[in-house]
Amino acid sequence: MPLYVLNDAKASAFAQLWFRWQEPAVQNMAYVLAGQGVGCGMVAGGKLVLGQRGIAGEFGHSSIKFDGPLCECGNRGCLEKYCSLSALRAEILRLLRTRRNSCLKDDDLSNASIAHAVQNGDPVAVQAYEKVCELLAAGVISLVNQLNPGLIVLGMNW
Repeated sequence: MPLYVLNDAKASAFAQLWFRWQEPAVQNMAYVLAGQGVGCGMVAGGKLVLGQRGIAGEFGHSSIKFDGPLCECGNRGCLEKYCSLSALRAEILRLLRTRRNSCLKDDDLSNASIAHAVQNGDPVAVQAYEKVCELLAAGVISLVNQLNPGLIVLGMNW
């Protein structure tokens, strides 16, 4: 039996295709997964898009600011430098250093504490979360213009 290894975004897109195959929109879709990075699994014509070397969908490495921070991929200003979990933590730390009132502490920015703070309306957590989500939305709009998908599914791995 063949064995395929996929990253989390591609596997999530394939799962959507597998379980929702009867829905026409799923035949041309994108699954955007935001977490440590920002990935994308793409389906075109009912098939998972892998690209020539299997790395299609590295959506988080789309440069949105050419003079931005250096990314691990070697580019500058990649989308994931602005809307990943590490970007969210960095923005929270920046806001905490301005002495803003928050239940968050700079030595405890776990996923659970951030999620709890956002859900409870903590001003620092909400402001940082909204900023990260706005930037992710801008990237998704670009993706819509490039791929014209019938469906976009957003997944959060936070």
